[in-house]
Amino acid sequence: MKKTPEWPEAEEYEERYRGELRDRRIGRFLLFSVLILLAAVILFLGFRIWLSSYYPKEARGILYTEGVRDYCLSSPTEEIAAKRQELRFNYDNTRDGYFFAGELVVIPGDGTVQISMRYNRSTLRKLAEKYEDFDPDAQEPFTYRAVCSLGEGEEGKIRTHTVAPAGEKHSSFLIYEYDRLSFEGLPLEEIYWIRVEVLRAADPEPICNICVYENTERYHEFTDLTIRKSEVR
Repeated sequence: MKKTPEWPEAEEYEERYRGELRDRRIGRFLLFSVLILLAAVILFLGFRIWLSSYYPKEARGILYTEGVRDYCLSSPTEEIAAKRQELRFNYDNTRDGYFFAGELVVIPGDGTVQISMRYNRSTLRKLAEKYEDFDPDAQEPFTYRAVCSLGEGEEGKIRTHTVAPAGEKHSSFLIYEYDRLSFEGLPLEEIYWIRVEVLRAADPEPICNICVYENTERYHEFTDLTIRKSEVR
């Protein structure tokens, strides 16, 4: 191998090369870090979007209360007709957004409407700050009632029918709490819409309400659902 001749600028170029190599490594590391951070943000946002519309098994499907079970088992056929409806406005309001509703099931033959109410656990803290008599640690911090619109009555006043749940089932998943409600014996052929009101135990005035059922000229879209007698629990 030939001896490398002396080159006065060799050390300067060698130092520049090492500096450029170091800069490239730092640049690659920063780019990799940014990509990882971006991917994490996208995954987190995607997870939150998925979670915001997720209802666990206990908050979906049919809640077999005593009344619903008896109705289904007494059916002369294996299949019992039911319906679903997508809620147009599934939250209480755009400012607070304490509660959301979903997974509506209607059993017309039994006059039953079932809906799941969902709230973030942070809602308990927020309401405790807003209402001095609210106990966020209560086993059942909320009660519910359905207010049904039956159209105009005398003097143009709206006739309503109010009913408490015939059955409830509570469940949890990560940061959310769910209450599956079953309102039964409703005169569905007369009802235009139903709103569910959320109440504190200490106050008959509702915290908020959500329209969970509509059967009007403007909106009356339903999809068919079949309940099988053999699946009744």
